[in-house]
Amino acid sequence: MAKKPKPGKIIRELDDIIKAFTGKPIQGWVQEAWMKAQRTTVGQAASGVERAARAIDPYAILGLPHSSTLEEVESRYRKLANVFHPDKEGGYGEAMALLNNAYEQVKREIIARG
Repeated sequence: MAKKPKPGKIIRELDDIIKAFTGKPIQGWVQEAWMKAQRTTVGQAASGVERAARAIDPYAILGLPHSSTLEEVESRYRKLANVFHPDKEGGYGEAMALLNNAYEQVKREIIARG
């Protein structure tokens, strides 16, 4: 059975590929996007983020159907949090924030419908 590669190794390999094709590592692209974002007005940036957040289905983020039980949601959240938590190797803070938001939305919805 093939050994599963660690997320950190995958990210380093992806970074090398992107740098080979574009001449700039992922960090460079992120930094450039950040600088462009800093030049926009706060109102424009905030409204764009709000529209994007509303457009994302929290069930899709968790990879679950709308008929999921609270136990299924909690189980999926724990599995995904184990992958994306920023304290883990290869973790991703922004993805974790999106995951937390989706989990809270779905949990509130399930509790409200009883």
